[in-house]
Amino acid sequence: MDLGLERMHAGIELLGGQPHYPAVQIVGTNGKGSTACFLESLARCSRLKTGLFTSPHLVHFRERIRIDSELLSEEAWVVAANKVYGLCRELNLTYFELLTIIGLEIFREQQIDLAVLEAGLGGRFDATSAITPALNIFTRIGLDHISVLGSNLEEIARDKSMAMKKGPVIIARQDGQALNVLLNRAEQVGADVFLVDEFFEFVGTEAVLRDFPEIMIISRELGLKGRHQLDNAATAILAWKVLCSEYGYVFDLQNCLAGLKKAFWPGRMHIVRNEPVVILDGAHNCQAFEALKDSLEDMKIRPETIIFSCMKDKDLSNLVKAVKEMGALEILVPDIKDNPRAMSKCDLAAMIGNKAKPLDNIVEFLKNIDNDQGPVLVCGSLYLIGEVYAAFPEWMESRQTG
Repeated sequence: MDLGLERMHAGIELLGGQPHYPAVQIVGTNGKGSTACFLESLARCSRLKTGLFTSPHLVHFRERIRIDSELLSEEAWVVAANKVYGLCRELNLTYFELLTIIGLEIFREQQIDLAVLEAGLGGRFDATSAITPALNIFTRIGLDHISVLGSNLEEIARDKSMAMKKGPVIIARQDGQALNVLLNRAEQVGADVFLVDEFFEFVGTEAVLRDFPEIMIISRELGLKGRHQLDNAATAILAWKVLCSEYGYVFDLQNCLAGLKKAFWPGRMHIVRNEPVVILDGAHNCQAFEALKDSLEDMKIRPETIIFSCMKDKDLSNLVKAVKEMGALEILVPDIKDNPRAMSKCDLAAMIGNKAKPLDNIVEFLKNIDNDQGPVLVCGSLYLIGEVYAAFPEWMESRQTG
């Protein structure tokens, strides 16, 4: 992996320098995409023109860059990509760097009011860290990508913390080690820290903004489902409140409630079918599986069938343990197509044990599923979730209620 931000800084300069619009960078392990989705929805419901940059995509790379939550046309992509490639050809940008700069160029061309940028897997050398943000957000940090970022929570938090710059920073509820690293970094760079658990009171599946108690976030009323989304929604609300203070936007109760309710992001506790219930969730590390388990309990859903696969570089023993503890009658393990990082279905099924068996064709299984095989949960990898959406494109925007 070719680390460093020199190429990004050079590319940004070739395209006119740092963004002239406020940009929010979101860094963390879990909840980045959901928090980005909530924040973009809050800004859009307050009549700002928004740009949203996320990763990875599920089916098509065009998902990574949105204007007012909508995908751009292929023609708009081609125009922006040709301009960026023409100016930056000699920089040897990585794939993620190229997409990041294309996103910044599209946002400039579209004359957006606010950009929300989800970082990739790190912080120190992540391409999005080349911008000067109006605001940093740190969602919950956990163990993931240990072969790249570090072997323990403190090392991973330290890498991610290096994205922090002077200015306002929102920190979601964290484990103690991660929080200490983030606070030390904030002191080093002179950042103004806003801790979500100091501004919100969390009680069960509700959270109340202490100095604006009319803002009561209720888990079941959010556009994104699951108990863990309470944290992500609260983080986004606090970020929006700080942005309103910094830039003169209006912090309006009804716009906030509408923004939280209208937020939608596929692959996160996404119920795509009701008879039988089929849920797609991109949980792919132990922290995310803990959140998934809590959310299923809150919704009183107990999967009868779990379709599970994952990458080789994950914490396999603990992931397998988490899947088995969900108590499904059967665990089906497909291959993830064209991905050398993925576990083979036979090896993973053997690791899981008696209840598991390889699944030759996930698409045929889902097409012909019987009611008594549900509820069905598909989880373990966003790449696996992407395969399902590719085969059932109508599910991508489906909003079933369960």
